[in-house]
Amino acid sequence: EGILKFSWPLKHYDQIPSVVLFCVPFGVDWSAAEWTRRELAMQEKYSKLKATLATREVKVIVLMFKVGVGSLEKEVLDERISSFKRHAQTDSKTFLFFSLHELVSDNTSIRRLYKTVREGSFSYYASNIKRFKTLEKAVGDRFKGSLEQMLLARYSFKVAFLNEFQGQMNYSLRFYRQCYNHLAASLETIDEELYEQVKAVGEIAHFKTCRLLLLQKSIDEACQQFRSHILIFTKLYSKHPWRHSAWVAEQFLVFCQLLDRFSVSDAMPFADRSYYYQNAARFTIDRARNYQRSHKDVSSQFDASDEVQSLQTDAHGAASAVAAVYSTVGRWRVKSYRGRLFCPPRFIGATPQIVDPAAGGPLAAGDEATHALFFDFLYAQEARTAHGKLVSELLVKALSSLPALSTAAGGGAMTTVGANPRRKALLLQQMATQA
Repeated sequence: EGILKFSWPLKHYDQIPSVVLFCVPFGVDWSAAEWTRRELAMQEKYSKLKATLATREVKVIVLMFKVGVGSLEKEVLDERISSFKRHAQTDSKTFLFFSLHELVSDNTSIRRLYKTVREGSFSYYASNIKRFKTLEKAVGDRFKGSLEQMLLARYSFKVAFLNEFQGQMNYSLRFYRQCYNHLAASLETIDEELYEQVKAVGEIAHFKTCRLLLLQKSIDEACQQFRSHILIFTKLYSKHPWRHSAWVAEQFLVFCQLLDRFSVSDAMPFADRSYYYQNAARFTIDRARNYQRSHKDVSSQFDASDEVQSLQTDAHGAASAVAAVYSTVGRWRVKSYRGRLFCPPRFIGATPQIVDPAAGGPLAAGDEATHALFFDFLYAQEARTAHGKLVSELLVKALSSLPALSTAAGGGAMTTVGANPRRKALLLQQMATQA
């Protein structure tokens, strides 16, 4: 059905922990009866937590804090701790006992806690990486053609993504590249309906690859990756050419921002910021032209007065109840159009799920009326875009980013002069055209 579920990356960022700390008190002034009651309550909560996380292979570490006033005989203290550990089935790697004072002032205790959590986290990600690699190896035996490439891309992405959590940047880079190459190879055989998904997942894999290369100071490789990316995807067919032009313009802008983020010198080959701004402006001009052309084709059905609204979710109303489920997923913001809610898609790059609050559920994904509503929604969104302003701002940035020329002076020294006059004149001419 799709390449990568929309919720998968966010799930691992925000929702599924690699380690859970189960913090419980240990009162040194508790009587035997009080301890028995407290221990039973702690054991019950611990068992429920373990059951909840059982299918995720998440390690639970019990962190028991010594609290209360006074002291307890060592034999009694040891017996109570042993009783808890025995019933909870914990060992030295999943049970830690500290006083609050130790965690505040004792660096040794803090390092011990950090080491235990780190080892548990590494074990969790290593286990999941191994599972996805096993699935990846089995793909070739069961699937062929475009489906094989997309499944290989899916598992390569997941392995790369989880390796980032372990700080294994070389492995992440390797598998993000694998993911990207599988997606590029699939373009020759996949259905057109999957183009947007391939572009969306490919964009993420491309961004991650470029970022890791720049992190390693491999600037030439990052620039080569960008040029290959543009070459592969720029001429890709799209049912809505203006959307594709907007996507290509964004690729130039994002890579330019990466160059800024890693302070790559303009003097480096293919690091000229004005080149990226100028091309972003060029594709934004194409975006405006293609939109106007497409808009004329559907003007009989499209009503520009129907506004697209971003919802402010709260705890009241049917619409808010549905929107609240989706409003925090990734960068997606639930939008309302013609009484329908446009929510995140099931897969990255796929058509959004359209929910009818009155009916209490999503519209049929393959229905012609649903597709028509989605296309009108896209046009309504684009109608609010100030194309001319966008182009002018990009051209101004391109002009201000023109690198200075260097010429040879006497004695072989290099002298810096003004910006390239031909490129400057071309940019000024383009700006005059947009005015």
